[in-house]
Amino acid sequence: MFPISPIDVQLLSAAILLVLDAIIVGIRAELEGKFSDTDLIFALLQNTAFAALFALLDLLYVAEIAFGLHILQNLIVLRLPLSNFFRQL
Repeated sequence: MFPISPIDVQLLSAAILLVLDAIIVGIRAELEGKFSDTDLIFALLQNTAFAALFALLDLLYVAEIAFGLHILQNLIVLRLPLSNFFRQL
């Protein structure tokens, strides 16, 4: 096993959240008919920049809270379109 330092765990959790956020934003855009590859890449790069900024300022917990709230907000918006999509199957 490789030893993992606490800062690596925090950076990994922020990275997982930013990728998950970009994926959920992409799903939301696809269901709304507004999906664009360039927008998805830009969102991923923007999230990476914010996470790096928070890491430099030693505010990783703020990044985790911000990305977590954004994910929850997008999931709330996706709830109705996803339920309609699965009803049609």
